[in-house]
Amino acid sequence: MKYSALSTFTGVCLSTLLLQRASSLSSRLPSSRLHSTSSPSPSLPSAALLQFPVSSSKSSNFATLSARVHDVMSGPSPPCLLVLPEVWNSPYATSAFADYAEELPSLESRGKPKSESANLLRTLASTYKVHIIGGSVPERCPEGSIYNTCLVYGPEGDLLAKHRKVHLFDIDVPGGIKFKESGEFPSSIGRLGAG
Repeated sequence: MKYSALSTFTGVCLSTLLLQRASSLSSRLPSSRLHSTSSPSPSLPSAALLQFPVSSSKSSNFATLSARVHDVMSGPSPPCLLVLPEVWNSPYATSAFADYAEELPSLESRGKPKSESANLLRTLASTYKVHIIGGSVPERCPEGSIYNTCLVYGPEGDLLAKHRKVHLFDIDVPGGIKFKESGEFPSSIGRLGAG
């Protein structure tokens, strides 16, 4: 089974970024990372949404991602943000999650992650000096729980955020209940969100 549609999960992450004020974002970016002058809005940072078919071979998926990132970042106007598809390292099927799940790093983790997927994201982010919203990968926790988890890496290869998707929703009923499961966090290009 191949998956190539942009998920709501990564779309919401990108939408949060794009809704920020252009002035606060563009003031933090080197001019080489902004849209070209032919862009409709040269003050906004650019982002690339990477979509590609995945297979049952994790190593093939890693090679595909690496090639796509190289192609995008080697272009004339490399973006400052890459957004990956949901479950980019394995087939998109909850029945396959256990077979492909990895122990992902915590925000307190330092150094090279044990997870192959997390290590690849970290390496790509630091090699190309780009923010990466890592779509999601199946995560196995030490107690055995499986999550659909998004990792966000900064351009120095630092883990900026870790978000477990669990049917998130936000609600704010005036005079009633207010509940917010999604979240956002600061980065050098502005506030990013996962939800």
